[in-house]
Amino acid sequence: MTQYQIQQFSKIKGEQRTRALLVDRFLVDKPEYDLVGGDFVIGEIPKSGEEWHERVSMGEARGLVQSKYVQDEKTAHYIEKTYVVDKKGNPRKNFFLFIHATTGEGEHKRYFFTSREITDNLDEKARGYYFRIGKEDRHKIFSTLTNKEILDKIHKTYQGGDVEETQEFVARAFSEITLEEFYRVEGNLPNYIKIEGILSELGGGSWEGLSFRNRVLTEAGWDVNRNYGESPEEARKVFDRINRCIPKIKGFTMKQKQKSILELVSSDYI
Repeated sequence: MTQYQIQQFSKIKGEQRTRALLVDRFLVDKPEYDLVGGDFVIGEIPKSGEEWHERVSMGEARGLVQSKYVQDEKTAHYIEKTYVVDKKGNPRKNFFLFIHATTGEGEHKRYFFTSREITDNLDEKARGYYFRIGKEDRHKIFSTLTNKEILDKIHKTYQGGDVEETQEFVARAFSEITLEEFYRVEGNLPNYIKIEGILSELGGGSWEGLSFRNRVLTEAGWDVNRNYGESPEEARKVFDRINRCIPKIKGFTMKQKQKSILELVSSDYI
């Protein structure tokens, strides 16, 4: 296997292990188009048929769960600071982190952190909160919780948060396009580039995909002959508009989905 294939396989393993644990207690959703990587939205499991109709769309989301996978003790991960703390610097009550790892002996280890535990125990770097197992495994205490202890902790923690605040946070986590992305030259892949990839894939890939991407950008109000750097704020607004449309795409065939996104981005209601 290539290094890329190993990384993708590891990512899938981490996400599947996280979801398998969460579904024992929560309603779990993962958007079809994921812009932040390995994230799940969780909510209360409906207790009646009527509640299923009301909540099946995750309208009452209670938290965001991020899943990471490390291949060995040396692999490092950075956790986006804005996910962990609010604008006042207070740890959020609606963000939770799983980090899955495979040791040199092939043993599976699982680390779990609430936002408070992240801020209290992980080093804060320019790129975010830093996690690495290392030889000492100084975060070992966070790998010893049972499934029940983790689920109880999630439930107890988010109950102390505000539902509307959580919904706003979850929506922003999946949709925010920042001005900083258009100036970034290193670090994580900017969301607007991920969106370009989604549009190209939706258009069929290759030259057809590129043509469709440009068509969507045009419908959303961008002149495709311009460079994003000429007007980054205008570009940000265009990509934010497209981003808010992506979860609303309908249709089973590629043609139906293409028609749906084109209608959405040109709509006055977005």
